[in-house]
Parts: sequence; structure tokens; C-alpha cells
Amino acid sequence: MKIKNLSISLVLLFIVSCQPDSDARKTRKSGQGSSANSVPNLFTTTTPTYNPTPVEDNPYDSDDTDTFLSIPNGAATCTWSRDGMADWQYKGAHLSSGENDLNDGMYNICISSTDPTTIYFQMKHPPNDHQVCFVPTIHSGSLKTYIGEPRCESVTTSQKIYTLKLYANRPGYTSSIFTGVMIMRDKAYFYAPPFNQLILSPDAFIYCNQWLAAYNDSSYCESFASGGHYEYHQFSRTGL
Repeated sequence: MKIKNLSISLVLLFIVSCQPDSDARKTRKSGQGSSANSVPNLFTTTTPTYNPTPVEDNPYDSDDTDTFLSIPNGAATCTWSRDGMADWQYKGAHLSSGENDLNDGMYNICISSTDPTTIYFQMKHPPNDHQVCFVPTIHSGSLKTYIGEPRCESVTTSQKIYTLKLYANRPGYTSSIFTGVMIMRDKAYFYAPPFNQLILSPDAFIYCNQWLAAYNDSSYCESFASGGHYEYHQFSRTGL
């Protein structure tokens, strides 16, 4: 037990102290403006678990200042808000302006009809001080397991459809097809024990998954879930 407690302390210390590479800093910023911390691999103390891949520019997106909504080819059959005010299909409290109003957290999301690894996203109340991250997952009942790195985007307007390609690049899950996404602000929150500290939400989710896989201990995932700083969206995929 003493060894396990020491392991927890060392890993959490690494979360606080480590710094990602320059590419990761360009992609992910915390709500406080500091660089995001990378979640460590539980079996090493030298290499971050992931370096989020920069999001490519979408050739179909309109500029943020445009009033015309440009719809990507693969999203033509999805529901979109053309004026940023009406025609929202989904809602989640975490995505509201105050992060606590279910009816205010409106968004649209769908999978591309031409590429099963690409999603499109639109948000009624874009954050102005941090990115929005999407983590591809598979699910079994209430258990949500991440299968690839977070993909993050600076969502700055409700009148734009954002394109993100998701990757199944977690070891052991490279042949998996995501059935849902965890949508989280790239922002630090205080999580209850056993975290018992401020930590970026994407990092907390990935760390809890790693801890669960390594030790069959769900306590970190319970802490993450109780914080409520996320929106889980499950897709309907034929044959899955």
C-alpha cells in the first residue's frame, strides 16, 4: 500500500511539473493562459502520454467574420444553425456560457458522411479564453474509454462549422472505431480526491482511464465524473 501511495504521489507530481513540447503549446492552452500539462504514461516518467495533433485548416470553413455559413461537403445532411441563434439539435450544461445551464448549452455535431473519422461541430456560446477539446471514445454501459488523443480547436463564433479529424492512436485501440466523444473545455478545474488538485479536464479524463486500466481502480474516474466538467456525446453508427 505504501508503494502504491508513493506511485500516486510521484505521478501526480509529474503532472504538475512537466511541460509539453512547443507544438502542443500552440494547440492547447489552459483557461488561465498557461501551457497545458501533458498526462504522463503510468509506466514511465520521461515521455508524455500524448502530444495533441494540430488541427488543420478546413478549406470549407468560412472566415470567422463571415455571416454566410459554409457547410462542408460531408456535413450537408446534418442540422446546422445558419444564424447562430436557432436550429440547435443538442444541449449540455458544460457548453453553456456559465457552464451550468442545460438549456443554454446548445450545440450541433455530426460525423462526416464521407469520412468516418471526421466530425463537424458548432457551438452557440463559444469560449473566448480557451480551446474546446474532443476525445474519441468507445463505450460499454456507463464506462467511456478513450481510444485516441484529444483534438482541440479554438471555437470563436457560433456562425462557423468546425472540422476535426479524430485518431484511434491509443496503444491497444488502434483498430477501434469511436462511438462517442468527450467534449471538454481545455481548462483547469479542481478535482476531488484522489486527484485533490487543479488539473486540465482532458488530462484528468485520460489519466483516470490509464489508472483504471493499470490498477482496476475507478476512483480517479469517479472524481472526474463527479466534477461534471464535460459533455459526452454518443453517435449512432449503423452496425456498431
